[in-house]
Amino acid sequence: MKRNQQRTYRWVAKAADHYAIALLCLAGFGAQGQTQIITPDPIVLPATGQSSYILSSGQSLTAKSGQSITLKPGVHLMSGSTAVLQVDSDFKIPLAPNNPQANTDMNWILGRSFNASGQVVSESKVFYDDLGKAVQQQSKNLEFGHVIASEPLYSVYGGAVGSTLSAPINNASFAYKSDFFTSAGGVAYSFRNFGRYLNSVGTKQDKTVTADAVGGTTSGTLGWYYSSSNSWEPYQDVTTHPYTLGTDASNGSGIFSRKAGVGNELRMGKNREAISFSVPVTGELELYESIRSKYFTDAEVGGRTAVDSAVRVMSVSLDADRNVGISVSVDGLPVLSALAGTELTIAKTVSVAANSNAYFPVLASQSVSFSGAASSLVNYVLNEAVTSVSAGAVTLAKGLYELRTTTGAQTASYSLGLGTISMNFYDQLGRLRASIPPEGVKKLLNGGLANYATLASVPYIKTFEYNAQGLLAASTGPDQGRSELKYNTEGKIRFSQNALQKQKGSYSYTNYDSYGRATESGEYLPTGTGIKFENLTAAMLDAGGLPSVTGTQSDVSVIQYDVANATHGVAGYVQDSYFLGGAVSYTAKYSLLINNVKDAAKLVSRSWFNYDGDGNVLWTVSNATGLGNKTMEYVYDEFGRVTKSVYQKNTAAETFVHYYEYDLNGKLKTVYTNTTDNISSRVLHAKYIYALTGGLKRVEYGDKLQGVDYVYTVDGKLKSINNANVVMQNEISINDPGKDGKGNGFARDVFSQNMEYYPNDYLRTGTNILGIQNASAPFKFGGLANGIGWQTQVTPSNTVVDAAGMNIYTYDTKGQLLSNIWGTPDYGTKVFTGTANVNQEKGISYDSHGNLLKLQRTNGAGTTVNNFTYNYQASTNKLSSVTGYASYNYDAVGQLASQVKGTAGMYLDYDVSGKVTSIYSDAAKSVIMLSFAYDEGGNRIMKKDHRTNAVSWYSYNDAGTLMAVFESKNGGALQLLEQPVYGSDRLGMLNRLGGNYSYTLTDHLGNTRAIINRNKLPGGFADVQYNADYYPYGMEARSAGIDSRYGYQGLYAEKDKETGWNSFELRNYDVAIGRWLAVDPMGQYVSPYVGMG
Repeated sequence: MKRNQQRTYRWVAKAADHYAIALLCLAGFGAQGQTQIITPDPIVLPATGQSSYILSSGQSLTAKSGQSITLKPGVHLMSGSTAVLQVDSDFKIPLAPNNPQANTDMNWILGRSFNASGQVVSESKVFYDDLGKAVQQQSKNLEFGHVIASEPLYSVYGGAVGSTLSAPINNASFAYKSDFFTSAGGVAYSFRNFGRYLNSVGTKQDKTVTADAVGGTTSGTLGWYYSSSNSWEPYQDVTTHPYTLGTDASNGSGIFSRKAGVGNELRMGKNREAISFSVPVTGELELYESIRSKYFTDAEVGGRTAVDSAVRVMSVSLDADRNVGISVSVDGLPVLSALAGTELTIAKTVSVAANSNAYFPVLASQSVSFSGAASSLVNYVLNEAVTSVSAGAVTLAKGLYELRTTTGAQTASYSLGLGTISMNFYDQLGRLRASIPPEGVKKLLNGGLANYATLASVPYIKTFEYNAQGLLAASTGPDQGRSELKYNTEGKIRFSQNALQKQKGSYSYTNYDSYGRATESGEYLPTGTGIKFENLTAAMLDAGGLPSVTGTQSDVSVIQYDVANATHGVAGYVQDSYFLGGAVSYTAKYSLLINNVKDAAKLVSRSWFNYDGDGNVLWTVSNATGLGNKTMEYVYDEFGRVTKSVYQKNTAAETFVHYYEYDLNGKLKTVYTNTTDNISSRVLHAKYIYALTGGLKRVEYGDKLQGVDYVYTVDGKLKSINNANVVMQNEISINDPGKDGKGNGFARDVFSQNMEYYPNDYLRTGTNILGIQNASAPFKFGGLANGIGWQTQVTPSNTVVDAAGMNIYTYDTKGQLLSNIWGTPDYGTKVFTGTANVNQEKGISYDSHGNLLKLQRTNGAGTTVNNFTYNYQASTNKLSSVTGYASYNYDAVGQLASQVKGTAGMYLDYDVSGKVTSIYSDAAKSVIMLSFAYDEGGNRIMKKDHRTNAVSWYSYNDAGTLMAVFESKNGGALQLLEQPVYGSDRLGMLNRLGGNYSYTLTDHLGNTRAIINRNKLPGGFADVQYNADYYPYGMEARSAGIDSRYGYQGLYAEKDKETGWNSFELRNYDVAIGRWLAVDPMGQYVSPYVGMG
């Protein structure tokens, strides 16, 4: 069936209006004074049998049809009324019947929010039992006119143990639905269906691992929505267990817990639950204690941890793939963490007296020796299965065991193997004093403590010092060196000095106003009588400015509050002083100040701000030296959502307007742009379509250019984009959820992708979204994809779809990639055929910090193009070289200082925030290759290639979102190249020189997989301008077409072809070696350079 173009009409009647016209339109709503008509069927007003339909002043009508809306003679919209009519041919969900119930016999709380016009914009209702426990939560999907419900699960003791997924109750009004969550027999689902309890004769029943399937064969029930009977959402995944569930030890000890996920393969009883348990600490801290006593005094850290501390607990976790993690805490502080391994083996013995019990963990399958009287052994991982043991050896799988004795004593001997061990050390106030990461612990284990005389000599160690206020005063690490901080009496950082600044004699500063707001920050290098960092006094810390002005300041950012600033000189942009109170009115950045004199010639960038009464930014003027003033204006709806943004309103050649529309749930619905502020000629770029339960289902690009469909597993993981199992019939992609192609007017899908996790990860039949599993890629239940298939329409042939491709992946127990195998999927037979040595990254190994040690890469011909060995500077995570690629040097704070490939080098300078400012071709830094500039928000505003004299300029809005890219070549005039189009993320670009739009199609990582022109080719095909496939670490495996600014993770980074690096917001990434080139400012992983943590 041909898809009708969506149109929306909104009338606010000024006088008595009369319409007699057939219309195609879209939407839905309902409350007092409001009428909503939502149906996939045609809507005709007045209704059959009626002669008129009158909408009085103050009333509103929202009508949404899946086919058409016809207004016949007799429809009257009176002055002050509002009507929104919408037609959406995607709309398949029927109007819910309106059956409200007061439920006066129940406890409930109703929540309702209104807009300024009195319309309801959100509604929810929670029902409670007589004990005050929530028994059903309901909320209204205003767009569809359906009430959505979910229920908590309770144990026999009344404790919350899980929750259902959400599903519609097939009602337009709130009403407690007693049969929403039932068993197959129609009885309300309860602990009798999934838990432990005593039956009517006192016999223990246990349904923990054999929970009943959820029932429900009619719409409005949980079971129906997550079954193949759900005709409303034909791609909704199915399950007989649409809920999460947790359980504890049956003896009430709280020592053991198990949490199961949603779905048939992750439900309780599949042995894929997340498990955690705790046991007492015995000999696990002996090494920790010896390190602690060697390097710390009792005055620093207190007495012996293992003896003097009150609470010592070892917590063990098993993930869905049964990988084991260990954390030992002392008085609530984590002192040791590890994985199951072989670096440290501890012999353990558990002795249990007669008529007693004890718990012990097994971290890896092993033979456990028992000696003593016959006893019972309880396996908690296997739902407390009980076996008998006496004397002899028994092989036990990983898990928690309880040894119970009766007539005589029993002893169990086993080993506890730890690996990837890290340790934390605290002072008596519980403050972290030192941490030793896994590679450091490994060296202590292998070399012995005697090899390291002092704490500072311990490899990889990080140390922390505190001032009298208890605030961090200094830290030292293996990659960034030593940093010191100084605070004012209010606890705000005034000055800091890192290891690189220590070498230069400079330090960072922040000035505050009397309200404690930062007014200026930068880097200060004292000269002459200027005050050095080590000579700062307490009075200087509490003073408002620099301790002295003699010297230079660099990267200076200035913030002005409260008062208007009209220095931008742009007509028509006058700040409203009334709304500036407490707000930022002006910011600026200077590259360099001498003796604290603000020289306008050193201005890098400036910004001015204006606000409305709700604190929303109404307009900004930004100025980058060399680029000039650029304006942004915003229009908001009453909820603070942007409905229009205008870039450069008064410069016609640069004007770019975004228009946004939202559905009744407040979700983004449509995106338009224009090169002039004229709503009547705006260009539609994207339409967002959501599932009844709220997830994004489809995005439609341009004028029926592309329909991108998203399908998810029942637990919410992305399963497919458009379905890579592409089958064309009569120029229609029959396996595509959107059936895009000739039949609905959309161009056939350019890019499709399927994600593989484990067998039966998606169970909805009739979709032809078929899983492929291969023995070479063990499946993972913890969320890692073990395979990804795709199909792409390629360029330059444009209309030719490339053969389907697929990668399968292997990982180590830490989830680190070991290899990919490139090949071809056959969805008909569900078979993957690998292509030997083609486009592979393999032979990968890591150290304990996740740093790469080995990596091999092959090309499309199967030839090995990279065979890397990674070499590191001693006791750091910093590279010294990658054999066969490059050698490296770093500065004192761990930033890449140089990369040399053969005789070609790049030598880098940075600003105080860690952004690259210059790259030179020689070590003396006399020949500059590239230079960069950044605004006061840290955004890169300029890139200059000094070899070609080409300059790129970047213009941003106040949130740091790129709005335009300008370029000049060889000293020529500045030209506006492109302006991004934004929806929920960047959709594409307006090529300003050519006047045409293009769209970017991305995969699950935000990689650019294809770029298409807005205009279709003859025959209705999309015009593919660029396509690319990638190796796992981000290098292009193959690509064709135009020169694309964006590639690997292109939604977040720009490819800098001058360096070969990907420029992200905070640092650069080298796809060739799979590493970041500077430390992670957030410190997420042990190694601050790892590409995949």
